[in-house]
Amino acid sequence: MGLTVAIGNALSGLKASQTALEVISRNISNAGTPGYHKQTLNVVEVGRGDNSYVRAGNVERAFDSILQNYYTKQVPETAYSATRATFLDRMQTALGKPGSPGSLDTMLGNMQKSLDALATSPDNYATRADVVTNATNMAGTLNKLSLEVQSMRRETETRMASSVDQLNSMLTSLRDVNLVLADYGVDQNTRNSLLDQRDRLVSGMSEMMDL
Repeated sequence: MGLTVAIGNALSGLKASQTALEVISRNISNAGTPGYHKQTLNVVEVGRGDNSYVRAGNVERAFDSILQNYYTKQVPETAYSATRATFLDRMQTALGKPGSPGSLDTMLGNMQKSLDALATSPDNYATRADVVTNATNMAGTLNKLSLEVQSMRRETETRMASSVDQLNSMLTSLRDVNLVLADYGVDQNTRNSLLDQRDRLVSGMSEMMDL
C-alpha cells in the first residue's frame, strides 16, 4: 500500500468520524425538540484487494412508521376524550352535585314540595309565599344553566373557527414541505429536517381531526 493510498484512507476515515460527530451533535442539540427523530450515520466499509477503508454513508432517521401511524390514530381520540371530559365537568358544576344546596334537583324538589303544600292549603299566605320564592330560585337556576350552556356553545364555535384556521395554515405548510421533498436534489440533512417538520405538522393536525 503506497503512502498516497494510506493518506487517502486516513482522510476518508477522518471524514466519516467528522460526519458522525456532526450527527451526534444534532441529536444532542435537538434532544428536546418536539418531533425530532434521532439520526444515525451508516458507515460503509469499502475493500479493494489488500486495501480497505471506510466512508460515510447515508444519515437515516430513527423512524417507525407503524408506531407513528398508531400514535396518529390515538392522538385525536385522546384529545376528543379530554375535551368531552372538560365540558362534562363544567356541565356537572353548573347542574350541581345531586342533593347539595343550589343544585338543580334540590331546587326542583323544593318547588315540588311547596306546590304540594299549596295544594293542601291554598289559602295559606306563608305557603303561597314559599311557592313564589322556590319558583324564583328555580327560574334563577335555570337561567344560570342556560347561560352556561350558551357560553360553552359560543366557546366551542370560537375554538372550531380557530382550529379551522390552524388546519388551513398547517395544510399550506405541509404542501410546501412536500414540494421541497419532491426535489431529489435536496441534500440528506435538509431532507431529514423536512421529514421531521412534516411529522410535526401531521401530529399537530391529528390533535384536531382524525387522520
